[in-house]
Amino acid sequence: MKQQVIIITYNQCDHLNSCLESIFANTVLPWRVSVFDDASVDKTEFIIRRYIELYPDMIHYHKNADNLGIFGNIDVAKKSAEGEVIHLIGGDDYFDVKFFEEIEKCYHKNEGSLVGRNFHICSSFDYVYENGECRTERSSIIKEDYKFNVDDILMNRIHHRNLGLGLDYFRLMPDADDGDYLWMDLYYHLEHCLQLDVLIGCPGAKSFFRQGSGVTSKSLKSNLYCSKIFALSKFFLDFGVLFSKKIRLYFIFLIIVSSFKMFAHFVIEFASSTSVSR
Repeated sequence: MKQQVIIITYNQCDHLNSCLESIFANTVLPWRVSVFDDASVDKTEFIIRRYIELYPDMIHYHKNADNLGIFGNIDVAKKSAEGEVIHLIGGDDYFDVKFFEEIEKCYHKNEGSLVGRNFHICSSFDYVYENGECRTERSSIIKEDYKFNVDDILMNRIHHRNLGLGLDYFRLMPDADDGDYLWMDLYYHLEHCLQLDVLIGCPGAKSFFRQGSGVTSKSLKSNLYCSKIFALSKFFLDFGVLFSKKIRLYFIFLIIVSSFKMFAHFVIEFASSTSVSR
């Protein structure tokens, strides 16, 4: 069984070593590691070239001539996908030492229900924050006899990332546009999930996702809230007719909550600026 890791990166040389080291420290190695560099201007290429010398037959490196943005870089990366299982990860994230071994076991155990279908092997992961704190995300709803229901994803009962995707399902990932919306990845992710046939839990496979502070910094929170409202509203308008009343009400609830948070943020900001001016 061939597993391919696709790393998308831009100016992440401070973390890229730990990402790559975590891959090659695994008990089972992936078939291929493809790195898509979005025109980095730091030491990213130097780091990758060093690993290519060590693993010339395993690492594929592509550097965009221009910065395309995260979605544009993913669109380029999709064309390189091969093998049975694809893991899409950022250059600042990393894997547990038995990640690929656990995915391989899970694939072979369930191969009969996966071949020829759009599948996702859903693993567990930790969010790693800049202050060193970790928060584990596990989808306890998924058991060995779990019967997949896309409602579980739409209602956030399943926490998962773009790891363990079947090749056909990965290739169905929508072509995307960054625009000005920080949360548009949510829209594309939900749209992608609508094409999923099989979801299998693999809690023994674990990865780690770093959470930076830039997007959620105080100065950008209003933009964050606006983009989340836009992404949720667009998904609701484009696909809401496909879902039950319960799902539609859930999305309306999310939009209202995000709107209240944005309003509260503006009020606090206005109060703060008024008190400072006095």
